[in-house]
Amino acid sequence: MGCGVSFGPQSIDSRLNASKRWKNKLSRSAAKKLYEKEGSIPLNCGSDLLELRVCLEDPILVASLGMFAKERKCLSLLMFWADTLEFKLIPQQCLDLSLSKALHIYHKYIKADAVVPLRFVNISSDMADDIYLKLMKVKEANSLSFNNGSKEESTPPFNNHLYDVLLKQCFLQIYAGIYLNFKGSPIYKRTIREMKMTYNHVGPDDFEYYEELGHGTFGFVVHCK
Repeated sequence: MGCGVSFGPQSIDSRLNASKRWKNKLSRSAAKKLYEKEGSIPLNCGSDLLELRVCLEDPILVASLGMFAKERKCLSLLMFWADTLEFKLIPQQCLDLSLSKALHIYHKYIKADAVVPLRFVNISSDMADDIYLKLMKVKEANSLSFNNGSKEESTPPFNNHLYDVLLKQCFLQIYAGIYLNFKGSPIYKRTIREMKMTYNHVGPDDFEYYEELGHGTFGFVVHCK
């Protein structure tokens, strides 16, 4: 199972004509509380880190950030972030799906001969072994419960905080190694311009028209909602 975020080479200009979308913004305190509870940011993090976490929810900015990271050969950080956050959002009662996603993350990023090894994140052999043992323990318990015909009753929910330590390490590396440089690049300015053109614009198509009220030389007035 792959991550649900695209980091392809699609140009920003090709997306400028996308349909306009309305974007609701969380207050700083609400966002901080939400993401700390989620486990995706360090406790009591500063405003700069919180800004990055909010930005990682925006598909336009994430796509541009991914392009920037790919050029610097550190795209694996964003890929791990997306995969791990997807894992955390799986309902804990969906044990098969949670376990499958957790194993996918382990084999793709964590183990010694991982397909996409994480750069700049400290994964000791002891940590990798500990994660693997926990996964095997859950897998064995799940298999025994299934064979006994009492899967839902005896198997506890899967712990979706398994990768939180690595997720926070990854987040700090995205900030220091990618985001700060990204903010100083031309692509960032173009991305911000695109976001302003895409979100929270009110246009003629946003109204329901009833009748024309008046007509003049340069236009007309209509009753609308």
